[in-house]
Amino acid sequence: MINEIIKHNIAFITFFALSIGSSIVVLRVLDKANFKEENFQKDRIITSSGVLFLFFLLFYALYLFFFENNLVLKGWPYSLLIVSFGVGLLGFYDDLFGDSEEGGFAGHFGALAKGKVTTGVIKAVFGFALALYAAYLASSGIEIIINALIIALSVNFFNLLDLRPGRSLKTFIAAFALIFIFSNLKTLLIVSIPILAPVIVLLYLDLKLKAMLGDTGSNILGGLIGIYVVYSFTLKVNLGILLVLIIVHLYSEKRSISSFVSKNSVLRWLDGLGLKKSS
Repeated sequence: MINEIIKHNIAFITFFALSIGSSIVVLRVLDKANFKEENFQKDRIITSSGVLFLFFLLFYALYLFFFENNLVLKGWPYSLLIVSFGVGLLGFYDDLFGDSEEGGFAGHFGALAKGKVTTGVIKAVFGFALALYAAYLASSGIEIIINALIIALSVNFFNLLDLRPGRSLKTFIAAFALIFIFSNLKTLLIVSIPILAPVIVLLYLDLKLKAMLGDTGSNILGGLIGIYVVYSFTLKVNLGILLVLIIVHLYSEKRSISSFVSKNSVLRWLDGLGLKKSS
């Protein structure tokens, strides 16, 4: 037990150092490529810093294979890596070629009805295909559809949150902690602790207005949480979580999540916690 704790601590420290070093390289490359967009304050800053996560996942896959190979044989890491890396690539594609004219499911599929295939539609179709495959690996029967919807909607939920610095990353940390507390499969969460390393680094960059996460990062965060939920809870609990996700998405089609947050004093305080003040 002590050896396992030491191993996971060493893994976290190693990945944290790796994330810091990689972030310096990634930001320089994105800056040189002028990969910038206006943030919520209309300042042009580096975007798609979540691409750091894509590099991290490659190293994390090697870590699982060499140091957690007993878990690899159980199959769940495949779901974790396939979904997170897959939706991350879809997010990067959207960051590169995204359509800003349409928004939400109604906007994108409304455009499709008129013969226009938006990046949002491409992301939704291929994202659901990835979610369906991961759900197939994790479950059977009707649970495959339920779990696929949870994963897909979780990805989009974190995408909806990523309109203010740190919001989706803070939500990820809170969700990770809650799932860890109530999970039926704590092994999955313990082995996933190294994933918090790039999350912390990206949170710092996001809150200090040095770089935006982009769809690349928010998609990966949502994919990870979706997988954790699917593997951690019973069907009854997951049905409740799916219902909440559906309600949030229906709300977001008509109203602003940012407006909802700003009207709640607790959420507003959490939203601004650690955020660099505009000059």
